[in-house]
Amino acid sequence: MSDGLIDLAEAIQELNSRWKPHEAQIPIGRALFYQGAKDIFVCAGRNFGKTELAGYCSWRYAAEHPGSENYIFEPYSKQAREILWASQRIQNFGPEQWVEGLNTTEMRITFKNGSFIKLEGSDNSAAMAGIKPKGLIIYDEFKDHRFTSIDNFEPNRAAFDVPALFIGTPPMVHNHYVDYMDLAKSDSNWRFFHAPTSSNPFIKKSWLERKKAEKIKMGDLEGWLREYEALFVKGGKGSIFPQFFKMSRPNFDEVRPKDLNKWQILVSFDPASTSVFGVVFLLFNEWTKQTIVFDELYVDDQALMTAREIHRQVEEKLQSYLKKVKDIRFGYDEAAAWFRNEINEFSNWWLEPSSKSDFGVDGYINLVRQHMNKGLLTVCANCPKLIWELESYQKDENGRIPKENDHNINALQYGLSCLGLRLDEDKPPIETDPDMQKRFHRWEEELEFSSTPAEID
Repeated sequence: MSDGLIDLAEAIQELNSRWKPHEAQIPIGRALFYQGAKDIFVCAGRNFGKTELAGYCSWRYAAEHPGSENYIFEPYSKQAREILWASQRIQNFGPEQWVEGLNTTEMRITFKNGSFIKLEGSDNSAAMAGIKPKGLIIYDEFKDHRFTSIDNFEPNRAAFDVPALFIGTPPMVHNHYVDYMDLAKSDSNWRFFHAPTSSNPFIKKSWLERKKAEKIKMGDLEGWLREYEALFVKGGKGSIFPQFFKMSRPNFDEVRPKDLNKWQILVSFDPASTSVFGVVFLLFNEWTKQTIVFDELYVDDQALMTAREIHRQVEEKLQSYLKKVKDIRFGYDEAAAWFRNEINEFSNWWLEPSSKSDFGVDGYINLVRQHMNKGLLTVCANCPKLIWELESYQKDENGRIPKENDHNINALQYGLSCLGLRLDEDKPPIETDPDMQKRFHRWEEELEFSSTPAEID
């Protein structure tokens, strides 16, 4: 490679002599190096060879494109340093004679042809601001990357129209990985590869069969499908609302009540000033207890989280229902007194507080589950953020309930409690102890009995 005199074919042959892609990895490299693909998504199982593929592609791209600037992004900088740099996996991947120098502080390999490979973490997005790379970008273990980092860095690829390789196992819950995966499957400009663990010829089938049996025996079929079959599985044993996956998500026009005048609307707020301001719109029939979530707001722009702006958007959505429903009510998180006070300054809304202190976290969750189980709750397709939250709401590895991505879930919980729904409504009637039941049903019998006190124990 020095002085550009080494023939490219010989360089590739030299790289392949150190590590050769297996048969399932070859089509990925072909798309990148021969077909000019710019966006490549690899949905891979464990032990497919993700890290080795990333090393091979970055080294080969650096060799084929003198002066190129190549980046491998891991979810965290510390992870990049421990897994790839400290272990020498990335530095020693290719021929030593290609390398000009190593910078341990920056985790950068500089090549004699002017190219470099640099390791970074998605938690260090500030350091990447303004950088417009002229080489291959690899997002390793894509599901664990911070979306804000990806969203900020992706436009930088446009300056030189550089390729990117998105690779990793599917996540437990719906996040940016799933959105990109769906895009890669549907957009002809992308190349999508499904790479389950079994596609690696070096993994024994007998080992996979034993692992699958173990996973199923432990009640973790979802884990097997996700980690080894490389399939995104909705729900699973960690899901807090597993019932929701069996429910339909109709468009509101399909379930809009014909007798709207017998229904009331409750607009429920989960106020916030810095994270997400969640609002759900519920149609409620007080006689049947049927509840339809037909609209929502999911405001994540702090400039739009003011009481006046929320009020304006809600009023706009309610215009078509004025004088058509029985009543319009408003509920809110009882802890957000600031929102109630600000609304009262300019509006005639009467805000009803939630009963969060009475229910507790578990009680509120059970209230939503109860309503789902009874078939009394319909969440319309018009509420994509609430659907996403309900599908993604999973206990963590320690069995704890998450405290994020639950803004419209909270608004729904507050709304159900404001509507007067309670958990004890679903408890079966308690049978009276026969020994405590009244023995007489007519006052004459009681008088007759009382006249013979000797019979009383």
